[in-house]
Amino acid sequence: YVSSSRVYVNGSERQTTYVSATELKAQLTAADVASGGGLDITVVTPPLGVGTSNTKVLTVVGPSLSCASPADRKGPVELMFSNGPGGTGEWVGLYPAAGGSYVDWQWIAGGRTDRSTATTGTLVFPTAGVSLSEGEYRFKWQRSGTIIAECGPVTLLDVVPQPAVSGLYPADVVAGSPGFTLHVSGSGFVPT
Repeated sequence: YVSSSRVYVNGSERQTTYVSATELKAQLTAADVASGGGLDITVVTPPLGVGTSNTKVLTVVGPSLSCASPADRKGPVELMFSNGPGGTGEWVGLYPAAGGSYVDWQWIAGGRTDRSTATTGTLVFPTAGVSLSEGEYRFKWQRSGTIIAECGPVTLLDVVPQPAVSGLYPADVVAGSPGFTLHVSGSGFVPT
């Protein structure tokens, strides 16, 4: 290396400090490491004719989502997430693959009330009480308004919403009572 050598990340120059003929230091940006994947690192030494180095890949181990269409395409869909940053306020939205606003969402810890942190786990969509139209969907993991991972498309046909229990009648029974009929109320109950 020489003092004019510059480090490039995916083809874009980064602030570079010359240390020696065998070492450079480069300042990567937060955007460079915002999501998991590979970054192509090269060194360019001007003027023309001196050349561009070979490419080495810097692996950014970051948030990832794994999803697949259910075998019978009726849902629900399990979404596995891993290597998350673990910040509060992270959520996953389910979006039509063709674009538009989310049609379902959950906090990363699961559900719509628990804003706890989680770095690895499984979410199930659709959430209780949500009915989805047939079609293709994408999952997007978001933090502070930035998408940090996504997966899909997932194709769903005849989507069956997750059932949600809202009440039981009777609400309690005495131990040792004879058998009885329990009435369960809620939403998302589908006849077989």
